Amino acid sequence: RDRIVLVDIVPYENLPEYYRGSDIFVFASSCETFGMILLEAMACGSAIACSNLSSMKEVAGDAAIYFNPLEIEEIAEALQKYLKDSELRKKMSEKAVSRSSRLSIVRCSQCHRESQDVGHTLLGMTYRIPRCWNSSIYESQLVEM
Repeated sequence: RDRIVLVDIVPYENLPEYYRGSDIFVFASSCETFGMILLEAMACGSAIACSNLSSMKEVAGDAAIYFNPLEIEEIAEALQKYLKDSELRKKMSEKAVSRSSRLSIVRCSQCHRESQDVGHTLLGMTYRIPRCWNSSIYESQLVEM
């Protein structure tokens, strides 16, 4: 309990510091359309424990430990795995960075321009993509390379 830090509102530009400073990033959302917050934490190297609902598996792939967010026991089990095994945390942190790097903003922009040329919108959605390593925000779509 002495290592759990509760914070109030964190300014957006300070989020990378919190992501990088955490041992585990827990994302128990049950209704995300796309895991932008999850992607930010992954890009900063957080070990991810997250919901198995919605698009979370599509975003995190094999770079997370999943749980049903409606089952407290499953959440606790996921956290215990990380808390008991620092090597697992390190391995999953590396996987998170690798996975997030395969979601390319440049490639997405190219796909979007190409799709606009023929009158279609790629995947039908546009996302604001915050990049963890700076405070720039790009309008784009994500595709895996």
